[in-house]
Amino acid sequence: MSIGQQIYFAIELFAPGVPHRERFCAQLARILTGNGSPPLAAKQIASVLADALSAPSADSHLAMAHLLTFHPPLSSLLEKDPAAAGAMHQYMAYFLELMAVETGSEARFAVN
Repeated sequence: MSIGQQIYFAIELFAPGVPHRERFCAQLARILTGNGSPPLAAKQIASVLADALSAPSADSHLAMAHLLTFHPPLSSLLEKDPAAAGAMHQYMAYFLELMAVETGSEARFAVN
């Protein structure tokens, strides 16, 4: 399973309750560490994501995409950890690929 898929499935299991949050943090830290992140950095990233994902959201993956692009605490951690940044890039690529498949071959794009 690719790093992107592993992160995707870790997010699928996320729930804000303490046992689920801890399981998510441990799983995500394991994934990031396996991809070359230092253990402490991986734990910090997982904790920041778990805190941010705990806010009510209709879709955790859309929330994750938003966090990866517009969350300064996460951005500062990813700037210091190229391995984690690469893993998150792989997650986004996997997520966007899934979204393209779900919309079919005639994906439409809005132009402002």
